[in-house]
Amino acid sequence: MTYQELEDAIREIHNLWEAINNLSCNVKYFGDQIRRFNEYAERQESAKKQSILNQTPDEIGIVTRASNALHWFGIRTVGDLCDITYNNLLKVPKLGKTSIDKSILPSLHKYGLSLREE
Repeated sequence: MTYQELEDAIREIHNLWEAINNLSCNVKYFGDQIRRFNEYAERQESAKKQSILNQTPDEIGIVTRASNALHWFGIRTVGDLCDITYNNLLKVPKLGKTSIDKSILPSLHKYGLSLREE
């Protein structure tokens, strides 16, 4: 191998090293961007969920009769509703199993929510 070929090989290795270094920096940068985006999306989702929890039951599509029964029982917000178990919900006067199964549960599930576990 001639001196010129050795110099060219060293230059090529140096160029490859710089390219790898740049690529590494880009990967780190995009990784940071993805992490920031995910954190932002989680904050947005949390704010959206909190907004839903502060709504009244009728605002998320629960039928009026069921919503009125919940209101008279002291359940004023979706958050209050999510704090109740299914069995306790069955004890609400003028609120039957059908209203729970066909109106309340589907309305909660539509927003990714549910009743408290037993």
